[in-house]
Amino acid sequence: MNAIELAEGLDDNVKAVLRIQAMAVANMGNHALMEIRGLDPSFALSGGVAAGLALIAAEAGGQGTASGILKRYQKEFSTRQDLETALRAARRIDDDQLARDLVGALEQKFPESDLPALVKYTEALQRVDHRAAYDIMKDRPGKAVVAEMHRQLADAFSGSGVPDYLGIVTRIAPEVREIARIECARHALWLGLAPHALQLLLAPEAVLVSTSSRFLCETLQTLLIKRGPNGDLAVDESRLVDGFQALVMRLSADTTDKALRARLLDLLEPSVAGALGETIALAVLNRATAAQPNVTVRPEVKDRIAFGDLLKNEQFRETFNAWTKAEAPLRVGYTRFPLASLPADADRICEGILHEIDYQARHVELEDINTLLMILAFGTAVARHAHLANLDLPLIRTTAVRLSIGGHDQTGRDIVETMLEIAETPERRRIAWFGIADIYARGNRITEAAIYAAAGSFASGDVDDHQLWHETQVVYRIQRDALDVAHALETLQRADTLLRSMGRHETYGHRIETMALLAEVAGQATINFKTFAGLLQRAVRNGEDVLDKDDEPEPIALLLATMIRDAASAGIPVPGGATEVLTKLTERLGPNVRQLVDSHGRDIPTADDLMGLLGLASGQRYSAEVGTDSKGLVKAARRALDSDTTLLDIDTVCLALELTTDRAIAAPGWTDFKSPPPAFAKTQGPAEIMREISSEGINIVLVALAKDGSLVRVTASGGVISAAVREDRSLFSGPKLEEWRENYPFLYGMPGMPANAFLTTTERLRFSQLPAGPTILITDTKLASLPPNLMRAAPAGGQVPFEYAGQLYPYSAAPSLSWLDAARRLEGIGDGRRLAWMPGGGTMASVADFCADTLHEHGFELDRQERLPDHFGGASMAIVVAHGGLNPDGGAFQVVADEGHLAATANELATSLHNVGVAILFVCSGGRTDKHPSSDATLGLARELLDQGLQAVVASPWPLESLVPPRWLPKFLSEWDAGNSLGQSVHAANLALFARDGNPAVGLAMTIFGNPEVRNHVQSATRD
Repeated sequence: MNAIELAEGLDDNVKAVLRIQAMAVANMGNHALMEIRGLDPSFALSGGVAAGLALIAAEAGGQGTASGILKRYQKEFSTRQDLETALRAARRIDDDQLARDLVGALEQKFPESDLPALVKYTEALQRVDHRAAYDIMKDRPGKAVVAEMHRQLADAFSGSGVPDYLGIVTRIAPEVREIARIECARHALWLGLAPHALQLLLAPEAVLVSTSSRFLCETLQTLLIKRGPNGDLAVDESRLVDGFQALVMRLSADTTDKALRARLLDLLEPSVAGALGETIALAVLNRATAAQPNVTVRPEVKDRIAFGDLLKNEQFRETFNAWTKAEAPLRVGYTRFPLASLPADADRICEGILHEIDYQARHVELEDINTLLMILAFGTAVARHAHLANLDLPLIRTTAVRLSIGGHDQTGRDIVETMLEIAETPERRRIAWFGIADIYARGNRITEAAIYAAAGSFASGDVDDHQLWHETQVVYRIQRDALDVAHALETLQRADTLLRSMGRHETYGHRIETMALLAEVAGQATINFKTFAGLLQRAVRNGEDVLDKDDEPEPIALLLATMIRDAASAGIPVPGGATEVLTKLTERLGPNVRQLVDSHGRDIPTADDLMGLLGLASGQRYSAEVGTDSKGLVKAARRALDSDTTLLDIDTVCLALELTTDRAIAAPGWTDFKSPPPAFAKTQGPAEIMREISSEGINIVLVALAKDGSLVRVTASGGVISAAVREDRSLFSGPKLEEWRENYPFLYGMPGMPANAFLTTTERLRFSQLPAGPTILITDTKLASLPPNLMRAAPAGGQVPFEYAGQLYPYSAAPSLSWLDAARRLEGIGDGRRLAWMPGGGTMASVADFCADTLHEHGFELDRQERLPDHFGGASMAIVVAHGGLNPDGGAFQVVADEGHLAATANELATSLHNVGVAILFVCSGGRTDKHPSSDATLGLARELLDQGLQAVVASPWPLESLVPPRWLPKFLSEWDAGNSLGQSVHAANLALFARDGNPAVGLAMTIFGNPEVRNHVQSATRD
């Protein structure tokens, strides 16, 4: 890299390209992608360079960047290498149309290229056409056995009935038997026989490789989302655990398989597996940790040497400075420091750096992180010369953990990933996976942490006592946060025994008590006077022990601050000296953790508290991480809403309300990463945005539940925010909301539902006032399930109106103010195309027939293929007609299906519609929103679509009658093409339907999620 920078006569853009290529070779894909995105767009690339950069971007996950390069330079790909590289990139980003074009160009210009035939071979396998696969392979050198396998499979699959898959596999030549097993599994899935595929892939003799892992993932997904009539699984739950265990064992052996890792975790998400996801992850962890490892004793390193003492040596300091310049940019875990230049034993230096990092990272400020990482890079470079093995990995883990505790979560996650990149042996893989598990467990991501800890346990049976001590703490933390307190305490007993065997109980025994207290407090569903008082006394004593031992104060300080606060509010006497102990603990904290403890200890957090916590919970690279990183922040915001004093300050109450919303949705129009919209930088930010938006003629209603269960509401109209309101519990009841959610909004779409059910079921879910005119409802994640069209006002002492808000005015919902602000600042999304997907036969075929003329009249291309559309991304509008289903293990939206074998997750459909401007969904419950069970975020198909970069989604929160699409679309599209806003167009179409029969299940079903002010940008100007 230095040589590139020092090279004379090279243009800066040429240097940038060379840097990108060097980064790709050095396995620095993310850095390379950032450089590609930063290239001067006016700098013209050659076809070969463009194809290479597109492939680098694609392999780093930059699908949007890769696609842009390929489309811009497609005509410049002239050589065989250019075209083949571009084709690999196109297939990597799943751009089938571009891949077909490149295949055609290769066949025409370079018929000797093998790549087109291999692409066609892959396509033949995907459509389960083994005759075609045989024809492609039969004359290829060295492929006779493969060709014969395809001939045998073609014959075996040609009959009727269910094939004898296991028998077929045994008759195939041994050298291609595992390939045949995969193809049999593919065929079984194609026929909808997921249990048969599972039996094949989990057979004792099966060898799980990358391809079979992919099919095992597909099999498990099918079993999770295609249930029986009563939600029954097609196989026993233990077989699902077997399948996930096999995947985790495969992952444990290959730390670089990011695709398998992402796919595995996606399957366990509540949107796919429901509550079963966490159950499966914990079951796999229990199996993994059941085996007793082979424990060795790691020798103690005495007389550690501090990094600061090393720098006092002038000769070393000069060598160190020269080394940092020569190796720049320093890469943690990859560089090596010259052994001859070390002034002392490498083990002693590493031990000194470990202790220095352990202290410094607690107190580090943002501007000091690079210095800390430089010390870490030096430590890992020295560890290569140490006598003790694997000293570099604890250095990385400790840095990541301390940074995460100190509020630098994203940096901590980035650093800990390095462990997986350099885990070359089973023992190192075990350490690395547990390091990742530690970070994710501390980030409240239980399912992920359980999977990573299981991967660590499966990686190797050999572990030293220091590493095992760390592992028991990770497993305990997972069990505690899963509220499996009994097993967490059992794990602590094993940890206590281990600590005694290490001879370190006198030094660290108080940590066992801290962890026990955390588990026991977590297990208290309600505050019991006697029990809580006893726990508080123990916490004070434990705090005193931590002070005496001068050990890490963070865990007990946070616990003690929270317990003192809760004791005071519950009328429980606080032991004498408790506040003094907390004060002394707080003095030893870094600034960020001190801020966290202070806010935890305050019954009513201030605006400064909330902004400070927001700063600690910001900076995420991916939107999904916002929800898990914000748990403490959201709890503080709800406590702030408990106070009437908070409600008197408009800026503070608007900030607190905004912090409870779903801020874990990506900003619209993203290309490569689901990046969240920027968090507000000042207390006044949310209120200012509410005034700005409402001054343009659309009201904003911002609502959330306080910690005490009361509903707090703020309304902005005409640029003015009215006083905050705490609704009377006779109007809006939190318990009634929970009761309502057990059956609604689902039952609203069921046949035979009485017309007045919409009124009777929402009697205790009303506001005292609603604004007149177009309105956007923004709620916290707990209230997001309320359909905005069904809102009704009930003024104190006044008559409750029978009209719903959606009857009177265009009402819509947005996930958060920060998201809405980002959406409104974006120009219209979409390339002008209008597309509709209505797959399958039966009812949906009839709907497609009824809608065909309307779609044609308004310029829509209709796709009736029984597969997810692969060319809809980037269109201006997409209409989808499909079946939708809810998860029986939690009730959230789970599956999109046709009347055949097609079954896709919400995320899969959303991905196929990436960066569409507006999506219109005629999908049962496609507009339903539920609270995520373990994150301050929501679940739902519409929500997934917004997270894929869309500006708005129109869908029904409940099951939809098949007559709605052909009756609703003509009016909507006429209004839309007349230049009206999305809100106006949807409202007009809803009213037309409602006037027909007065049924809210039909006339108020189609609901807007997102930005209702978006317009048809092809025909009318959008907001600047």
